[in-house]
Amino acid sequence: MSFGTWRRGRGDGESPASRAGSIGRRRLLTGLATTGVAALAGCTGSDEGDDDSGNGAGDGSDRPNGADADDSAPTDSSPDDGDLGDDFTPGVDEGALEELPEEVYFGEVVASEPSFVADLTLLSPEPAEGYQKVHGENFHVYIDGSEEIEMYGVDGDLYTIVMGHCDLERRDPEEAQYVPVDPSRDDEYATLAAAGTTTIGGEAVYVFEHHITVEYLSTDTGYPVRSEWPTGRADFHSWGEVDPISPPDRPCDEA
Repeated sequence: MSFGTWRRGRGDGESPASRAGSIGRRRLLTGLATTGVAALAGCTGSDEGDDDSGNGAGDGSDRPNGADADDSAPTDSSPDDGDLGDDFTPGVDEGALEELPEEVYFGEVVASEPSFVADLTLLSPEPAEGYQKVHGENFHVYIDGSEEIEMYGVDGDLYTIVMGHCDLERRDPEEAQYVPVDPSRDDEYATLAAAGTTTIGGEAVYVFEHHITVEYLSTDTGYPVRSEWPTGRADFHSWGEVDPISPPDRPCDEA
């Protein structure tokens, strides 16, 4: 539903009660989307945080166009692909890890490009899928659930689109990121030693176990392949292939 259609509906016979219900629903969805994201963003910094890091919204199951994940079959030692079950636990069983001859540290091997895509598979507060596209410091998040939710972080401003209505938020854009725009993260991650190696989609990866997330880096390139946390997963691809990201092409109200 476009912004223009939503605005016309308000002035085309919509009752005050219906209008109030639409506004309330939009605010609720905005809260579901951004509260969980902010929790995860806070937990992945250098300060210790709690593990209650719900993310996303809605119950959609169709992957958005342009955000296809790697469908190649993993080997037996791979972390699970596909939908996340109710018993999902980040990480790999210790017995499925290949030992390393010497210690490998996250900060020594992590690498990236200025742009990438992270496909999102989310459990909380309801199952949903989506993606986060990153180009430099700017990003675009799309969540496909009971309602479509979009968030843009562009040049220090945060825009949210819920039920077709766009708001220019006063909050820090980092609160809307599911994965950081800088995959090197912080000093706490830099000192993590790999627990071992496994494979994802046939690609060998180092496994780094943080108290909030589990990170999988390609043993060949150092690029992140996957990030897992208790309520979701991000699968990375399209390194260096994302076009610049601009604000939404619609009017936005100041929240």
